Amino acid sequence: MIGARLPCRCLPVVIALLLVRVGAKAQPFLPGNTYFSPNGHIEYRCGDLPLIISVPHGGALQPADIPDRTCNSPVYDVDANTVELGQAIDSAFLARGGCRPHLIINHLARRKLDANRNLIDGACGDPQAELAWNAFHDFIDSASATVTALTGKGFYLDLHGHGHAIQRVELG
Repeated sequence: MIGARLPCRCLPVVIALLLVRVGAKAQPFLPGNTYFSPNGHIEYRCGDLPLIISVPHGGALQPADIPDRTCNSPVYDVDANTVELGQAIDSAFLARGGCRPHLIINHLARRKLDANRNLIDGACGDPQAELAWNAFHDFIDSASATVTALTGKGFYLDLHGHGHAIQRVELG
């Protein structure tokens, strides 16, 4: 049937996810639910596919209580439209197959947190930025542990975009 939503063939995965416990509080993450870090800066949309997508540099939040990063020559470029692209990929999987990937989004601007750097360079010693950095990586680790426990392997996509003034296509 054209335009019909396919039933999710991931029921065994959904059931197994209910049994997988991750994190310090041993809280299970349930597919289809969205979770946020304690400070609300990191979002995790729990999926039921062996696909994990992270968005480290697309955030726009610039809370005044987190200073701009200044340590070790930080990069502030925003990866344009990566939050929207990650959300669109999630929506497309759900609409076409009834299942969804695991999606982890850093909503902080890169001047506040670079989630792809090590903790020292990514948060520059700020406790709130460190909390967000840890949450970002904990959500990825939780998704990875879930995928590995259920399917043995999966695919991880660290989504990046263009943020340079010079308009060109870059690979790498």
